[in-house]
Amino acid sequence: MRRFATIEGKQALERVLRAYAAFDTEVNYCQGMNFLAALLLIWLPREADAFGALVLIMKDRGLRELYKTDMTMLQAQALSLDSNLLLCMTTGLHDYLVTRRRTPNNASRSNC
Repeated sequence: MRRFATIEGKQALERVLRAYAAFDTEVNYCQGMNFLAALLLIWLPREADAFGALVLIMKDRGLRELYKTDMTMLQAQALSLDSNLLLCMTTGLHDYLVTRRRTPNNASRSNC
């Protein structure tokens, strides 16, 4: 966006991200959070509002679990996505892998 092409826009984004890193020391900052913070700054131009929305999304909606240092939730989500895509694209192969425990057994054909 044009807003982030300016020094002021970049500084606003940096301030929101630094504020979140200070607020949530367990997550701190993780690559990719800038996209979420930038989107919030586009919709909520006041930095305080964007920060508040970021806290709400990260803590109350559970998104912070994706950004934790060990990234176990991110890995679980990616594995689930891979499994569901595999199931939708190649049911026979999916069934074969499930019988050999190579993919999560919780994928549902109804998701296709």
